[in-house]
Order: sequence, then C-alpha cells, then structure tokens
Amino acid sequence: MVNKLGEARALILHTARRRTEKGFDDEHVVLTAVDVEDRREAETELQRQVSRREQLIASVSHELRTPMASVIGFAEELINRPDDFGELEKQELLEMIRSQSVDVANILDDLLVKARADFNDVAVMCANVPVGELIDRLLEELGMQDIECSTGAVQVWADRTRLRQILRNLLTNASRYGGDEIRIVAERRGATAYVSVRDNGEPLDLETSRNIFEAFERAHNAAGVTASVGLGLTISRQLAQAMDGEIWYAHDGHEAAFTVALPAIEPAAALAHRHDDVAAATEAP
Repeated sequence: MVNKLGEARALILHTARRRTEKGFDDEHVVLTAVDVEDRREAETELQRQVSRREQLIASVSHELRTPMASVIGFAEELINRPDDFGELEKQELLEMIRSQSVDVANILDDLLVKARADFNDVAVMCANVPVGELIDRLLEELGMQDIECSTGAVQVWADRTRLRQILRNLLTNASRYGGDEIRIVAERRGATAYVSVRDNGEPLDLETSRNIFEAFERAHNAAGVTASVGLGLTISRQLAQAMDGEIWYAHDGHEAAFTVALPAIEPAAALAHRHDDVAAATEAP
C-alpha cells in the first residue's frame, strides 16, 4: 500500500463475516487493515543490531586471541626455558611481548570509546596541543620514525590523548593497507588546523570511500593483520567531532589522505592559555 505521501507501507489485512443459520454472510464482510510498517522496520533494525553485535564479538574474539596467543607463548618460553636463550634473544622475545600487548591495549581503547560513543558519553578535555611534538612521540612509540613529517609550529585545541588515538589509528591504517610511502602534513589555515596522514596507495572505489567511516567497514582484507576490529576510522571520526572537528578521506590521483580538521590556536593565544594555567595553579590553595 502507498499512503498519501507516496510512502510504501506494509499492511496486514483481516476479514470478518457474520455466521448465519445458512452459513457465512458473504454480502457483509468487514475488512480491517493494520499498518505494520513500523513494527517491520523495528524488527529489521533489531536483526541488524544483532548481526552487528555478532560481528563485533567474532572480530574481537579473533583480533584479541591472535596477539594474546603470542604473548602467552613467548612468556611461557621465557619462564620454562630461560637458559635456552641468550640475552639478545630474550630481549627480542620481550619486545615482541610488548608489541603484541600494545596491540591488545589499542583494541581495548577503541572498544571503550565506541561503547561510550554509543551512549553519547565520550569525554574530552581540550588544551593546547603542539601537533609536531605529539606526532614525534607517537612515531617513536610505533617504531615509525622514518616517516616524513611536515608539521611546522601548528598547535590545536584538542584532547591530547584523543588526538593521539586518532593519529595512531590513521597511521596504523596507512601502514597496513596503504602504499609503501607514508608522510604526515600539518598546516594551519585561518582558524582551522589540518593534519593529514598520506600514502601512495591506490584510491578506494566510490562506495567504499563513502562508507569507510562506518563501523566494521573494511576496504581491505589483509591476511594476518591484527589489532583491527573495523572500528578505528569510526572512532576517529567520533573523537574528532567530539573536539569540534571533522575527518575525511580523499585521493588526489597521487596520494590517499585521511585529514583531521581541528580548531587551531595562535601562538600568542597558546601563550595566554599557559599563563592562565600557571596563574590558576599559583592561586590554588
């Protein structure tokens, strides 16, 4: 059925006839139409949510088990056979344990943010953040110091931890699914700062580029890739928006770019903020 607005609606039709001594009265039939479109849409949405939950559980189960199996295996080797390894080998095993543990911690960070975002409960505490300094530390932690950076003296008004999480997701995404050349560019235009993670990978098709920030959407299925449950870009956008910013994907024919836009801070304004913080700390009892 189509209503007056031209919308298709799902109906359930019921008929009723009066019973007489001679049988049913076919000349007087009552027809009742029940609009069940809203119920059908609710059931469809419920099925979609159940499917997404099952997909999340499957993804988390796989992505957590893989690094955790490595952590447990390496730790057991060190505990059970400590004398079989030289100092260099022990150091390598410990580094692998650390690396896999970081992967698990990153997955948990993303899951916690997603859960809070679903309840509109993502907390951000913004302050002056020098972008170059944050990126340098992040690249060192990720072991990606060879990546080319051009950040200048760009400073943003953002939550340092949340911005780090965004850039970590973008760098991880680029290193695993992008091209072999990655670079970071930050610039300030007017009241907005733009931080782009770029790589020389192939462009995404139109449909994927439109949906890439949806939960569980993946543009690539790389075998053996861990520390991803298909939430990194979704969470990155939610965090950027929570800080009055935005994030998007583009490809200029040479490079793919995920760009984060955030409120910029003038150097003088940043200094004023620091002076205010110092004054407040001095006056505090």
